[in-house]
Amino acid sequence: MASERAIAAALKMLGRAFAGVVDAERVELYRAALDDLTDEQIGAATVLVIRTHTGEFIPPPAVLRKAVAPAPIAVDSAAIIRRIEKLATYNPNAGMIYPPTDVVREQLGDATAYAYAAAGGPRLFSENETGRDIATREFTRAMVEAATRPKALLPVIGPSSLSSSDGTVRSIVDATAKRLAAGGAR
Repeated sequence: MASERAIAAALKMLGRAFAGVVDAERVELYRAALDDLTDEQIGAATVLVIRTHTGEFIPPPAVLRKAVAPAPIAVDSAAIIRRIEKLATYNPNAGMIYPPTDVVREQLGDATAYAYAAAGGPRLFSENETGRDIATREFTRAMVEAATRPKALLPVIGPSSLSSSDGTVRSIVDATAKRLAAGGAR
């Protein structure tokens, strides 16, 4: 938590580098806006902003916050999708059978299964390039979302979550999957 002293010192430096009035109200405003940053982060942000800010006036608190913000998350979607593709099986009668979300979860983790379900497994491996590109973008967005909320529950609703009192829905899904894997589309 940034101290009032650190905020006042930062604003004093910014006031010398840029035009603007530094009064008690401005110090209080910056303290409220930057209260989750540490004194060290405030100091580092101030130095960076003085070096790089091209404006004429004291920059708003958001500029200081952005100066110490972590880099955006980069996801190597192509590599993750290739790993999912390696989980697929080939059947000469049905072609490639891509893994269900449960298998992806077991092999590659919750975040990957969440993104795979969000993008739609069949769309990720579609012959249609436009559909595949859209699914890849959706996959990447879901991976970033999962990475930015590491302790959040990532629910995936699919065949494993379907249930009825007698298990009828689950048995139909399982029987269809077995039939397709055996090469019959009946």
